[in-house]
Amino acid sequence: MRQKYEVHLEGRPVIFTAEADPMQLRDDHLLVRLHAPADLERALELFHERAEVKRLILVADEVDGFWQQFSDRFVP
Repeated sequence: MRQKYEVHLEGRPVIFTAEADPMQLRDDHLLVRLHAPADLERALELFHERAEVKRLILVADEVDGFWQQFSDRFVP
């Protein structure tokens, strides 16, 4: 199991991680804790709607499962 995945979506970084350091967050970052597949969908909607968000950080206990859900749709 990996602890971190990083890709670019719409030219901006999307990071899947098991842990995030709140001290490294900036105003133009969006941090979302994922508990269910709907959480991922809503986070992606917000990321798409808000051009001012420069980095999406998705935190989940089961990083691999959420990464698989995301990569099936967005990673060639």
